[in-house]
Amino acid sequence: MVKNTNTRMRTVHKISLREGMFVVQYGKGSDADPLVLVTKPITQPSDIAEFIPKHVVEVMIDPDFDYEAWKREQAQEEAQQLEAETARRKAQDEAQAKAKAAKQKAQDEEAERERLRREAIARANQKKQAETETKTRQLAEAEAKKKAAEQVAERAAELAKTQAAARLRAEAEAKRRAEEQARLKVEEEEKRRRAIELARQQAEAEARKKAEDKARALAEAQAKNEAELEARRKRAQELAKQQAEEAKRKAEEEARLKAELEARRRRAIEQARRQAEADARRKAEEEARALAEAQAKKEAEAAAQKQAEEKARQKAALEATRRRAIELAQQQAEEARKQAEEEARQQAELEARRKRAQEMARKKQQEEEEAKRKAEETARLAEEERRKREEEARQETEARRKAAELAQQQAEEAARKQAEEDARIKARNDAKRKAEEETRRLAEEAAQHKAQEEARKLAEEQAARKAEQDRLLAEALARRSAKAEAAQQAEEARKRKITALRAGLPEAEKTYRNTLAHMQDVFQRARQKQDFDHLSTLPVIDALLGSLRQNASALTAMLKRGISDDYAVAHSVNVGILSLALGDYLNMKDTTLKQLGLAGLFHDIGRAHIPMNILNKPGKLTPKEQELVRRRPEMGHGILQLQGADAQVLRAILEHHERLDGSGYPAGLKAEAISPMALIIAVADLFDAMTSRTPYRDPEPAPRILGHMYQWRATLLDQDVTSHFIKFMGIYPVGSLVRLTNGEHGVVMAVNPEVPLRPSVRICLDSKLHPQKPRLVHLTELGEKDLAVRDFLDPGILGIDTIDLMRSN
Repeated sequence: MVKNTNTRMRTVHKISLREGMFVVQYGKGSDADPLVLVTKPITQPSDIAEFIPKHVVEVMIDPDFDYEAWKREQAQEEAQQLEAETARRKAQDEAQAKAKAAKQKAQDEEAERERLRREAIARANQKKQAETETKTRQLAEAEAKKKAAEQVAERAAELAKTQAAARLRAEAEAKRRAEEQARLKVEEEEKRRRAIELARQQAEAEARKKAEDKARALAEAQAKNEAELEARRKRAQELAKQQAEEAKRKAEEEARLKAELEARRRRAIEQARRQAEADARRKAEEEARALAEAQAKKEAEAAAQKQAEEKARQKAALEATRRRAIELAQQQAEEARKQAEEEARQQAELEARRKRAQEMARKKQQEEEEAKRKAEETARLAEEERRKREEEARQETEARRKAAELAQQQAEEAARKQAEEDARIKARNDAKRKAEEETRRLAEEAAQHKAQEEARKLAEEQAARKAEQDRLLAEALARRSAKAEAAQQAEEARKRKITALRAGLPEAEKTYRNTLAHMQDVFQRARQKQDFDHLSTLPVIDALLGSLRQNASALTAMLKRGISDDYAVAHSVNVGILSLALGDYLNMKDTTLKQLGLAGLFHDIGRAHIPMNILNKPGKLTPKEQELVRRRPEMGHGILQLQGADAQVLRAILEHHERLDGSGYPAGLKAEAISPMALIIAVADLFDAMTSRTPYRDPEPAPRILGHMYQWRATLLDQDVTSHFIKFMGIYPVGSLVRLTNGEHGVVMAVNPEVPLRPSVRICLDSKLHPQKPRLVHLTELGEKDLAVRDFLDPGILGIDTIDLMRSN
């Protein structure tokens, strides 16, 4: 039957199959894990049939589950992963673009410097050409004046020769100085070019080395991932094989047990038949004892029927276990197949990433070769320019030589006046040349300073990049060290916690036994309607609080040991301990905790006034008996009221069976009308009652009950109290006996609220429940495919003392 209030699923009315029960649980994080996740809307029974095993007769669907919100969460997580991947790729692209931009910037700056140099050479050539033209013009003017100055020339010939010789010497000296300056300038330009080329080569070598390191690291990571995938695939195959063998062995074992149970049932029926025949003969022989014998026969038949029903129930349980084992094996085989497909997909992705990395490396190499080719082309152009400048200098020297020869020939015929004019012109030209040389020197110094400044900036940028890389490397090493240190601290904390748990077990057992003895005396007096002082329980509560604060797990592990045969006493003590533990977990004040402890220990004192034959009745209660049992909160309230108990304690005892939706008793209160203490005791009472063995009900596994409580939050139970209780207890509480996926058995030693399904387990028994050398495993550090909890077992049925397992060496 589908119990459902979800408007999207109102067309689902009823599902009735063969046998068993199937619960669809929803949840996320530390609250719950889904057993089956229905990923599409349900509008009719056939829509859900594909998710349910054939033996299921009842399905409960969480009405609070919002499929659309869950789908949005999944889409948001995928979008976040895609966004992170996009951001990572964008960062890589930006880094490559920055490197390319820096390289292009260096090339552009080099081209700009080359352009400025060429412009300076062109300006110098223009000046030289202007000077040549001026001299040519002057020579033409001198030729025009030649005839007019012939007479003066003859007289001044000797003087002109002397002046010409002096001028030639001056011009030769000027030419030598100009050639020396040009040579020095060419050498400085060559030095600067070599420095820039060296810096460029160093930058290219560093970039090439980084690319090679990155490609090598990527190849190593890919090889490592491929090795891990291969190892995981082999482990999955081995695990599937082991699980298949384990399932086969379990099926054979269950068949054998089934045969034994069938033989026992037949022997019991045969024994009951013989007992009935003997009773009939005794009845015929002794008419006077007919009533007693009939009563004995009735009891024997009831016992035989109960035994037959018990064995039939065990048979059904074994059959259900066998079917679950077969289904689990099929699920695990399917998971192994999915794992193999996932590994193949990951391997394909790794291959695609490797090809992309190779393509990127090839492109990078092409870019480097292109840059190298451009650099060689630039060097070739610079060499051609240098040769051109040398040719121009040679031509200029030749022109000067010819001009000097012409000037010498014409000077012999020049007049003194012209010689004087030439001297003035020479003086002006010398002054002008010196000014130009000074200007050129200043320009060269400015260019050299600029080149030095650019080289300094480039060096600073390289140093900054190296410092940033060193910083990132230091941060990565620090994070790795911090992670390792955190893992080591967590391991040490777990060891200390488990050591403290084992060390605190004797004191916790002593405190638990003392509390049982005290409450046994209280219940005995209440049953005999004798007076007792409820305040005498306060020292017991102080001792419980001390034990809880010293090691809460050690004390809560005592709850299911079965030390007491009196269910009423054991249940009251357990609820009192759970209530105190939850209140302390919620940081309540000590005065409030003492009131909560009194209310928890005395919450069911009303049982003392109910006949034992009703409390221990194995069958269904009559309406009158049921009404009497439902009055025990009022009876307990009356007993403690005569003791003068606090009003808050009385209210908690009276209201601990009330529910938020008004379905509780005795007053049918709702939500805010219920006492806060009663809300805490209600959670503790429900958990202990449903996980304990009673004359009329077998215990249920704690994970199943916690799952039910999680579904009942905000409707029957307080949402905050229930959530904190589940986090405090864990899906597998400390002291629980569990079976792992490898078939071994162990006891839970510690729980992790962040990962409630993967506790720390002390493995003490093998797959056949035979003792073995204990070892401690932390399931939080293992993958789900390696080791996990498979089943939650009842140690009472198996006759196992979990505290002995926790203490054994």
